[in-house]
Amino acid sequence: MMISHHVKSLTILLSIISINAHAEQSGQVASDEGNRKRYYLYHVSRKWPDYDRHYNEASMARANRDCARALEQQKAAYAIIPIEENLYNIARDYHCLGRLTEAINYYERFIELSKTSSVIIDNEAVSRAVFWKQKALSELPLPIYKRKWFVPAIGGIVATGVSIAVGIVATQPTPTEQAVFRQVALRF
Repeated sequence: MMISHHVKSLTILLSIISINAHAEQSGQVASDEGNRKRYYLYHVSRKWPDYDRHYNEASMARANRDCARALEQQKAAYAIIPIEENLYNIARDYHCLGRLTEAINYYERFIELSKTSSVIIDNEAVSRAVFWKQKALSELPLPIYKRKWFVPAIGGIVATGVSIAVGIVATQPTPTEQAVFRQVALRF
């Protein structure tokens, strides 16, 4: 499984390199990164039409706010071509579904992979990912120990426990009373 993923990634990378070489020879690639990326994706999607179909279905589902369908299709596209842009879209779909922990994980993967990516990722996309990651982090529910009611509740439990312990100790007979009880018990 892992080897096939690496082989697929290597195949995609070699395709991108050959597309880049072809484009530079023919003078078709614009100098800006966005046009170059679109050119790569266009030629890659021509080689893998299923990727294009899944990616477009995910985009349509996202436009219709069908986050579950968008997530399913985006993951299918990512399985075909593991491009970092898909990680961002998967993170947004998880965020839309309210699955914040998964969303944060995918935002982090996108941000980390964008630093070493073979595909050009613009700084604006990384900035958006950082923004949405912070938003997802702020939407996570607080851990129980950080909630406002937690400290007073623990204080009440401790106070109750101390009161019970004091009550038990106070009702215990003294050693003199224990001796008297033993003598009375022996007589019967």
